[in-house]
Order: sequence, then C-alpha cells, then structure tokens
Amino acid sequence: MGACFSRQPRQPGTRSGAKQQEDLQVSASPDLASSKERAKHPAVSKAAAPPKAQQAAAATQHTPRSSVPTRSTSSHSPFIGNVSSAGPDEPSNLRERYRILRKLSKRSRSPVFEAVHRATKERVAIKLLARGPDCSTLLRGIENHLELSHPHIIDIKEVHLTPKYLGLVLEFAPGGDLFQYIQSHGSLTETETRRIFQQLIIALEYCHGKGIVNRDLKPENTLIMTRKGMPFVKLSDFGYSKMEAIETQLRTQVGTVGYTAPEILMGLNHSNEVDIWSAGVMLYVMLFGAYPFLEDSELMEERAKFTLTHQRVLAADYKLPADAHVSTDVADLLKGLLVVNPAHRLTIPAIMKHPWFREALPEKATLLNSRCWATSWSLHQDRSEVHDLLIQAQYSP
Repeated sequence: MGACFSRQPRQPGTRSGAKQQEDLQVSASPDLASSKERAKHPAVSKAAAPPKAQQAAAATQHTPRSSVPTRSTSSHSPFIGNVSSAGPDEPSNLRERYRILRKLSKRSRSPVFEAVHRATKERVAIKLLARGPDCSTLLRGIENHLELSHPHIIDIKEVHLTPKYLGLVLEFAPGGDLFQYIQSHGSLTETETRRIFQQLIIALEYCHGKGIVNRDLKPENTLIMTRKGMPFVKLSDFGYSKMEAIETQLRTQVGTVGYTAPEILMGLNHSNEVDIWSAGVMLYVMLFGAYPFLEDSELMEERAKFTLTHQRVLAADYKLPADAHVSTDVADLLKGLLVVNPAHRLTIPAIMKHPWFREALPEKATLLNSRCWATSWSLHQDRSEVHDLLIQAQYSP
C-alpha cells in the first residue's frame, strides 16, 4: 500500500506541453526519494481582497497510501529585450544577454536553465517554450502570471522571442523546489510546515483577489528562495491558471493526479476552491511525507491504481498515519480543507482565522496583500509589446 513520494502524472486528457528541441534551456524541479520518516509539527496572513472586476479590467502542488512522493521549480532587470529574429541562423538575443550555466529541468517540453546576465551578473532562470500551435495552450497562463507581482510569486523578468522559442527570463530560486526539500527531509516539522503553508495561503489570497485560479498547486511548482532558518517560498507555475472574469466556465480536467480537486475530476464547473483542496494535499504531504489519496502498490496495475486513487479523492478517503504526532489543530484544519463539496470547503478568510494558521503568524503578513493588490503591471516591457510577442509565438518560424 505504500507508494513513493514522487512526481505525479498529469490528468488524462490534460493539455500537453510544447515539444522542445535542445537549444538554450531553463529550470524545473527534481525528484523526491521515498522515505518512511514522518515528523510532527505546526504554519501566513490575511487581507481583504480587491474587487475582481477591477483586476479583470487590467488583464486583456488510512495510513499514508503513498510515502513521500517521488517526483512524477523581485527585482527586474533593466536589460529588456524582445528580439523577433528574421532567420534561424540569427544569434539569439537571450544568448547575447545571458550565459547559460546549467540545465535545471529534465522535462524536454519546457526546458529550464540557470543563467547569468553577462553585464549585471544577476542569476536568472530561463524557460523555453517551442514556438508553434502547441505554445498557444500555454499563453493564457503566461499572461495571467504577468499580471502578478508578489513576494511569494516568482517574477517573470523578461519575455523574448527567438527563431525557435518563446523565452521567459524568470527570477532564480537558489533553494530548489519544495518537492526536493520534502524528499530530502522525509517530512517537515509542524512548525516549518506552518510557516510554508502561511506563505502559500497568502499567495493564494492575492491570486484569488486578482481573479486568477492556479489549478496546479503542488510542491514541484513551489520554489524556495532561501533555506536559512525557515524556508521562504514562491509559487512558480501558472500554466494551467485561469482568469475567472474572462473564463467563467472552468470545466477542463487539468492538474496533477494526487493534488486535483474532486470537482475537476468529475468535469464540473469549478472555481478557486480547487486551489484550497490542493493546498490541503500539500499540507498533508509536508506533514507526513506521503500522499493522502495516491495508491502505488507494486501489486496493482497502473490503471487499477489510477482508478483507486480517483475513488479515494472523490470520497475524501484519507487517514492520518498511525504513528503521526501532530496537533489536533492541524488535524482539524486538514479536515476542513479536504472536503468533497467545494461549498463546504474552508475559504481563505476562514483558513486565516484558524488557530493553527494564526500561531506565530508574522505581524505584517496581514498587510502584505493590500499593498500588492495596488500594483498592476510590473514588467519593464510594455504590455502590448509582450502581448504581441505571445501572439507571434503561436506561429512556427
């Protein structure tokens, strides 16, 4: 019944990423090794959300069945470029500005590289998406990400168009991703889990206040800026995100098996409550180093495991590990997050009022989002210019 904490497969029928060729490339997240360690322990703020209409106008990740998952990744540079090269042999503007240090991701469809700006020596991550029709499915998520400027969200610093790729220059996260971090520890203390969860909820409150639903929250998409003391984390991938004011009927089956909310699995119209479910799964994974619903028995065929996992999600059929030593408060919070009916799931304001969440909450955390909501477009490139580049990226050179 135990399954390694590893990268989870995508939902059947979810959109596929663009195929990549080996060229310039950038960062994702590594795999977690299985572990039976399970630790104990407790986890960041509150602010009133702005009117979504205003934001829309600005926009045109039993006993645990699966042990620690094994993987299935704000300042802006003044050197903004937007090269739309005329020929395949023309040097990439990215290569002129940046020196590639190493490949961070193993995924061929959207390779990520660590790089350094040749003039400023600033370290960045560069993510490449192959130009062409496949790229079009990613553009809405990129546009949504560009609307976000927050201490707990990775910045997009520059957007480039090369003969082969749409290149995104991203804020670099030296601490790797949360998936790696959990894998290296087996599980996290309740205190450490609480601090990370607080940051996650603050970021979600901000996104939802901007009318954006992430739909693919998981440790692999949560990056760590520093591991000194308590980890400082940032959300990094908005590829499946949707702007609610523009796309009012959200029915697409997207996300990652093990983290996906029941309403998505059932093909129902859904809203930002799906992010609350995924946050609950992440809370469980951090505390116990295991997935609450995933079945990964070596004695079962893949299809049977997949079906059983779905059945457990649809019934919210999970249990705390028999040897778990966690507070009653965090167990109560989990019970309120992993609720099948989204109407009965805890809301973000309710989460922020929960005793477990409020413990050791930084004093200024509740003021953060009210300041961030006042900021709209923060990229140094013009909005229309970037929009044009994204449109051009849909067409092969």
